[in-house]
Amino acid sequence: MNPTVERLDPPPGYGQAAQPLPWETVRAMLKAAPVYWLATVRPDGRPHVVPRDGFWIDDALFYGGTLETVHYRNLQHNPHCTATIGDGPAAVIVEGDSGSTTLDRDAAVRLAAAHEKYPQYGRPPDPESIDVDTLLVLRPRKVMAWTAYPADCTRFTFDARRA
Repeated sequence: MNPTVERLDPPPGYGQAAQPLPWETVRAMLKAAPVYWLATVRPDGRPHVVPRDGFWIDDALFYGGTLETVHYRNLQHNPHCTATIGDGPAAVIVEGDSGSTTLDRDAAVRLAAAHEKYPQYGRPPDPESIDVDTLLVLRPRKVMAWTAYPADCTRFTFDARRA
């Protein structure tokens, strides 16, 4: 399901968005990103940010994390999180909820094939051997993106009922 697309108007003095980005452009940026910066919140309210390898598949960010990591423990307390990519002049900000997931056979095959993105980790896993106990998925509620700030600032809103 494609998100709702609208111009994201920056505060006065920053300029105006003229033309929204197409979702396909933003999706390609998310798929190609070498690292995703994941922000979570500790139980006492302090923020925590960590870089994560990951894969944008089926309009969601799949990434790993052991039960011992700070971000994983934070998500057990509060699933709301943000992932970002970009360098400022071009950026994508994904807001949503993250947690454990299950994979059907097709999703496992796509996830295993996506491991080609990180050749430094060796051979892609067999789809049957993907450890879903340490697999997390960030499903977006809102994505904000631009490639030429502020000319193409765009907000994408996802249906909150999607699985």
